[in-house]
Amino acid sequence: MAAQGSSKAVIAGRIDDMFVKCTASTGIADLKSVVKVFWPILDNKVSIVDIAGVFTMCVPGNGNETLDLITFVEFFNGIARVKYSSGADFCEKLLAELADSSGIKIKADLPLFQQSMEKTVVRTLLKHDLPLRRAFAGF
Repeated sequence: MAAQGSSKAVIAGRIDDMFVKCTASTGIADLKSVVKVFWPILDNKVSIVDIAGVFTMCVPGNGNETLDLITFVEFFNGIARVKYSSGADFCEKLLAELADSSGIKIKADLPLFQQSMEKTVVRTLLKHDLPLRRAFAGF
């Protein structure tokens, strides 16, 4: 039983480390900084729209469009659950995948990356992606 508790503490510490990676350059976890960290795990199961949708569900909604540590944990669990929908070790799998892809550098200064991160583009994608909106309505 103690091993499981320490395992949860280790996972929580690793998620906290992901939060630090997301806030390292700006001090806040906005959508752009989160996507920079999670970009290497994008595939057919998790897209930029999924990340934006989970991010939108986790922000407080009072005009503040950033994540604090508590809401980042909710965001991380949401992305992990979307990516690994079966099994109980979804957080561990996502942490392992992020660790494996940590050597991939994102060219965040490219014009394509900047344009794809504009709020209007992401909101338009979310607005017209009805299956995604229905999926996130259950949160």
